[in-house]
Amino acid sequence: MPLQILFKPILTSIFSSCLNLKAVVLAWCFYEFKKTLFIFFIISSIFSCSTHTDKSNNFQYLKDLTFKTGFKSGNVQIEIINGKEYLCIGDFQREKCIVLHPLDGKKQLTVDLSNLDLFQEKIMAFEILDLDTILVLPYYSTKIYCLNRTGDVWKIIDLKPYLPKDGKYELKRSATPFHYQNNTLIFSLEYVYTNENDIYSFRQKRNAAPILFKVEDIFADSLKVSYGLDNLYNNFSDANHVNIEGNNFVFFKDKIVFNSAYSDSLYIINPVNFKIQTKIKLHSKYSKINIRPVTNQQQSEEPSIVNSNFRTNGQIRSVKYYKKKDVYFVFASHKPQQKERNWSIIILDKNFNQIDEILMDSKKHAHYGLISEQGILISSYYETLWDSDTNYKNTYALFDFL
Repeated sequence: MPLQILFKPILTSIFSSCLNLKAVVLAWCFYEFKKTLFIFFIISSIFSCSTHTDKSNNFQYLKDLTFKTGFKSGNVQIEIINGKEYLCIGDFQREKCIVLHPLDGKKQLTVDLSNLDLFQEKIMAFEILDLDTILVLPYYSTKIYCLNRTGDVWKIIDLKPYLPKDGKYELKRSATPFHYQNNTLIFSLEYVYTNENDIYSFRQKRNAAPILFKVEDIFADSLKVSYGLDNLYNNFSDANHVNIEGNNFVFFKDKIVFNSAYSDSLYIINPVNFKIQTKIKLHSKYSKINIRPVTNQQQSEEPSIVNSNFRTNGQIRSVKYYKKKDVYFVFASHKPQQKERNWSIIILDKNFNQIDEILMDSKKHAHYGLISEQGILISSYYETLWDSDTNYKNTYALFDFL
């Protein structure tokens, strides 16, 4: 019998087994591929749903802006001087100057602040009415210093005689920081501790004290002043609570808007009589946006609890008005998730109705922004943190709301 006939059944069996093994291997590979593909789509779906960071049909990135100031600073504001916008960046400690940049990024003018050392003042804030009328507010003070573009002090205005008489007060900056319109200024008032019998009594008086102070024309021979907004913090806390934060007032033409980390509402205030006109409660898709204040007893038992309270809870940070589109931007930071703290911009229409919320990329942008005629400038602090020249420039991403 020929060998091929003898071995044919054996070869057929082996070949069949190989085919079956190949089929099994192919089936297993196809199964693993489908499983991997399924996992990929699940992960993609999760990320596409949860990280719509910086992405919105209405909120669009335009370009990056870099201002080579020579130093990095958080004392930044946009001023309109002779009809032109300038980004004004101040360093009050080391460089002791204010640098003015047109929004094309080129440095145009540096105002020297070192002359204020003669008065032993530590600068808190500034406002530029024009290039030869630069107003400087020091810490722990009731005085305003008027400088020209070369840094010479040409006038000092002491507002102490005009402050309330029922306690000791200091002038503070607000978010704006203190220029209202024309030559009219509005300051926050700080009721100062003066040997009260106990901390509870002090906080009672502090909560009840007026918190806004207006000077109608700072250069008038006889100043017309007013103050008010007593009991503001009693809207969301009491004297048993430790309320430590900046005075977050933003001044607009016909209203003042106040926000607090301890409240999830905006308070709309009449700038004439300092009365609260309405409260606007806000909501976020990402976390609660108010902090429960700690008590005096909690702070005495654990001094670090105030800071940890701010770090671990969502809160309203600031309010901006975009005149070009007649909308308000509310910056809010959120409760940390897996060591990452996200933040968003809640967008309100002219009547303070919520119309959108944009989750920002917290790995690129700090929750700090400025409004210009071109759009909204948002700090690119984290995106440029490791640049070799990061300490010598201030960087922003320009967005627009369509």
